[in-house]
Amino acid sequence: MDLSRPNDKDRQKNMRETAEKLNMIVKRQNEPAFLASSAHKKQEGDHFLRYTPQSSVRPGEMERIIQISTHQVDPLEPPKHKHKKVPTTSNEPPPVILRSPPR
Repeated sequence: MDLSRPNDKDRQKNMRETAEKLNMIVKRQNEPAFLASSAHKKQEGDHFLRYTPQSSVRPGEMERIIQISTHQVDPLEPPKHKHKKVPTTSNEPPPVILRSPPR
């Protein structure tokens, strides 16, 4: 197996081919058709609901179709809620505080 470095001609050829392939990939992903189709791809866990608002709130409002989808949760993201510790209650009366009698 030959482990010598490629000569300048081969290196330039490899760089040119790699740049062409990368430019093709980037150009394809920036096309409007690709962006629109990737935005409307149906995910595996998606659900669609038909929602019609009450007519008394806004008359003439049309029905809507709502897409419910799941998203991946980042495990390193800080929690969005805080746990509050509730003090425990005991059924016993409070302890007696021993003091000297009033003078």
